[in-house]
Amino acid sequence: MKDNEKLKAKLVDYVQDAHAMELNLETMLESMIKAAKDTKTKAMLEAHLQQTHDHKHRLDQRLEALDSHPSIRKTGESVAVALPKGLIDRFRSDQPGKIARDGYVAEAVEIAAYSLLEQLALRCGDEFIELGGLEALPPVGRRPRCRRAGFIRSPSAGRGYIGALVARANAAGAERQRSY
Repeated sequence: MKDNEKLKAKLVDYVQDAHAMELNLETMLESMIKAAKDTKTKAMLEAHLQQTHDHKHRLDQRLEALDSHPSIRKTGESVAVALPKGLIDRFRSDQPGKIARDGYVAEAVEIAAYSLLEQLALRCGDEFIELGGLEALPPVGRRPRCRRAGFIRSPSAGRGYIGALVARANAAGAERQRSY
């Protein structure tokens, strides 16, 4: 197998990984939405879920263009890992804090996965991903090191989805402490 063919095979593998990751995230976000009691938190999670659906659709298109399809094994594994979270979310304490933490971890994994995918795509000359076709990250050279990092900024930075979730979790915790 030539080096270029090996790189393309690895690119397909990474796109399949990203697709499975989005399926996992989709299942986890649905669980987090069901567990969230605060309407603003739910709205933020629902917006993230819509973005996840969009990413998954773009990854499906990219796999088709690469003459491939989602990996059945990776899909099964990602969903199997995410399903127990739904049960755990319903019974755990400090739901707002745990939702914020889980959202932060999920976003960090997405950033890492798409950064890795983008670097491999650049080496392969995959223009769709290189030109930001996934809309997860714009092309290297036209973006800060991690454009999506603003998504996970702390509330003190004044913005960010996860920062807002953390602020809401802290407020809920303070309210619970006052009620004791």
